[in-house]
Amino acid sequence: SFGVVIWVAVLGFLRGDSLLHILMGAISLAVAAIPEGLPTVVTLSLALAVHRMAKRNAIVRHLPAVETLGSTTVICTDKTGTLTTGKMKAREVFVPGLGLLRSEGLDSSSDPRVRSLLEASILCSNASLGERGEGSGDPTEVALLRLGRESGVDIHSVAKLYPRLQEWSFDSDRKRMSVVVQREGERLILAKGALESILPFCFLEPSLRDAAQDALNSLSSQGRRVLAVGKRTAAPGAALPQNAADAEKGFEFLGLVSLADPPRPESFEAIRRCQAAGVRVVMMTGDHPITAQAIALELGILKSRDESEKVMTGPEVSSLSPEELRKSIGQIAVYSRVSPENKLQIVRAWKDLGAVVAMTGDGV
Repeated sequence: SFGVVIWVAVLGFLRGDSLLHILMGAISLAVAAIPEGLPTVVTLSLALAVHRMAKRNAIVRHLPAVETLGSTTVICTDKTGTLTTGKMKAREVFVPGLGLLRSEGLDSSSDPRVRSLLEASILCSNASLGERGEGSGDPTEVALLRLGRESGVDIHSVAKLYPRLQEWSFDSDRKRMSVVVQREGERLILAKGALESILPFCFLEPSLRDAAQDALNSLSSQGRRVLAVGKRTAAPGAALPQNAADAEKGFEFLGLVSLADPPRPESFEAIRRCQAAGVRVVMMTGDHPITAQAIALELGILKSRDESEKVMTGPEVSSLSPEELRKSIGQIAVYSRVSPENKLQIVRAWKDLGAVVAMTGDGV
């Protein structure tokens, strides 16, 4: 820079410029040559570049992540809210003694058993619903509140009549949620969750148990998420249960609620492009195996129903040794009823085989 400044000064002298003009030009050039404005220029350049990247949905915090992502050979993805819209809507209910009922036109006053199922679904929820139908909270629980309201239940009055005393939140091991509520001295324990996590704690005749299982299989084959609901009345004057194991037993089986969660329109093309590029797409979900299979078929992760052997459950994953899992993992495209620990096992098994694995979804 100083060499250029001196050369410009010499040229000015040879051209016959005045000394003041030569000095001002040389000093101006020296100031301009020193890059004190570089941080500003770089910051603006990067900001504009990030703005362009944002339009392509491609912002990253760590550049090595881009390189890894470009080398990905397996994508493990959650289902709900990732491959599907996450906008749940109740479609059917199964009530013991009444069978399978459509949610459209369902009237809570038509039968006490229907109202009991709807009220328990409302009380065993942490979501909220505004007067205009806007929901806040878990999409599944918002859908249950909407079902109750559309069926004629005043959800706010029910919540006030049965104040909550205790709660055991849903977790991936128990696969259910339970609450204790009370009304005028009557204390109820309510639970909702997967059918296989509720049914073992219910007193139910074999014929009704079979009917509930048949309803579950029928709804799951349509890609529905199915929740079972149970209730029991605590003994008068009994102390509050100390843990979930004390509370969750001796339930009356109230019924099932099926929820539809349609696939995202962009999921079809995204999966097709990944597969065309040689990237394996593996779906993981907490849903029933039949539900998971139906959604995977619709999205193209499975090609036919004959590929049922490509669906594995979380308990099956847990029962395998790391070596056994590595041997079978290449054939499995869908995992159902998985826990966070199962997801870790699956990703580690793929990595042990030399795969570069990406994990996406709210269950990361």
